[in-house]
Amino acid sequence: MLNLLSNDSVTSSELTTLSAIAAQCPLSGGDAVYEARAVVVHYTGVEYNDRQLCAGTGSRENDQVSSTENKNYINIFPNPSTGLVSWSGITGPVTVRIFNQLGQLQLEQRCTEGSINLTPLQDGVYQLQLLDAGQLKATRSVVLMKH
Repeated sequence: MLNLLSNDSVTSSELTTLSAIAAQCPLSGGDAVYEARAVVVHYTGVEYNDRQLCAGTGSRENDQVSSTENKNYINIFPNPSTGLVSWSGITGPVTVRIFNQLGQLQLEQRCTEGSINLTPLQDGVYQLQLLDAGQLKATRSVVLMKH
């Protein structure tokens, strides 16, 4: 992400992808939304209204409190990771999607053991999504530091 800003070069395709990520509610898109917004605002000056984008989703703090009280709270660990990332709070097979900081899908895999090996990926910050029966159950940032 910083490379895009420091080189001051973004293709229209990259800007379109980043704009789509930036237009999401940060409650569902996580830190990737803010990172995408930094680039989009730099190039276009567009501003985003989280109150409108997140209408009906509640506040992040309220979501965390209710999720923690809920037995279905999903935890991702260890974070940062050297490669193997596990989760608790969801059982059975899930589809795991891993996105880079530009929102590009890097890995999609069906997992039955409650963990995924990220060692094929380069060190960096990724968004991990867990889907159960096609429904998004969790999105979390994961830092991969193999060295």
